[in-house]
Amino acid sequence: MVTQPQNGIGIVNGLSSLNSLKYLSSIRWVSAHEFGHCILMYVGGINLSWGHKGSTNVLLQNVKASSLGYPNQGKIDLMKYYNDTKNTANLKQRITRSEALEVDIKRLIWSSEVLWKD
Repeated sequence: MVTQPQNGIGIVNGLSSLNSLKYLSSIRWVSAHEFGHCILMYVGGINLSWGHKGSTNVLLQNVKASSLGYPNQGKIDLMKYYNDTKNTANLKQRITRSEALEVDIKRLIWSSEVLWKD
């Protein structure tokens, strides 16, 4: 079962009864994930982006059986899908612990083609 949304609609509908702070946090989380696809597509192509860094099938977006479960503690990779049959995380944990990993931040900087002055 995929626990991260395949689009913003599912999570927004799922949070309609929660308070506005949680609602806004979820929209920011989904927006960050979707923006990340632009970066991953530019630097690594469709397999990196639509394949969620190898954690899903590119075409159908199904989580692969070989994908890891959610980590018990620490960072959750914003751009990966996790196999929640192996280990799950509730929505609050997914929102508060999700981060763009350092390698993805470097990809963003590299893709911006910034020219650094000495």
